[in-house]
Amino acid sequence: MNRMLISRNGAHALDVYRRLRTIVAILAAVFAASCGSAVPEGRIVQVTLERTTCYGTCPAYRVTISGDGLVTYEGKQYVEVSGIRTKRIDAEALSALADEVARVDYFVLQNTYDSAEDGCRRLWTDNPAANTSVRIARTTKTIHHYLGCREDGREGSFSKSYPQALTSFEDAIDRIAGTKEWIGTGSERSRDR
Repeated sequence: MNRMLISRNGAHALDVYRRLRTIVAILAAVFAASCGSAVPEGRIVQVTLERTTCYGTCPAYRVTISGDGLVTYEGKQYVEVSGIRTKRIDAEALSALADEVARVDYFVLQNTYDSAEDGCRRLWTDNPAANTSVRIARTTKTIHHYLGCREDGREGSFSKSYPQALTSFEDAIDRIAGTKEWIGTGSERSRDR
C-alpha cells in the first residue's frame, strides 16, 4: 500500500513539474515578445533578397548586400541582365538598410508567410516568392514570403501582399541595392525573349 501511494505521488509530482515547465516556457516567450524590438546587437553582416519566378514573366534574381557595401546581383530569368554583377553602395545606404531591418522588426516576423496558418487571409495561385535573410553579428534569420499570401480586400478589389511591412522591406532592399538597373522594366525584359 505504501509503495502504491509513493508511486501515485511520484507520478503526480512529475505531472505538476511538466505543467510548470510548460507555463514557465510560455511566460518566457510572452516576456521576450513584449520587450520591444528583437534586433540583435551589432552591425549588418549580410542581407539577401531572392525573387522567384511566377506563372508568367516575373523577374527571378538574387541580390546580396554585404556589410562592407558590396552588392552582388545574380540575374536568373526574365531580367534585362543575366549572370553576376557587382557594385558598391555607400555608408548612408547601409545605414538606411539597417533602419529598414529595425523598422519592420525583421527578427520578430514569422519564418514563413505562405498559408492560412501563417495569417494569409487569401491565397492567390501562380505568384512569385520573395525569400529574404538578414545576418547581424552571429544571428541569421530567413523568411520565405509567398507573394500570393494576401490581406483581405473588399469583394472584387485587389488586396495587398501580407504582411505589407515585409513587402515594403523587400522593396526597400531592391531600392537600396539599385536592382532596377539590372532587372529592367517589363518592356525591356520582354525584348528578344
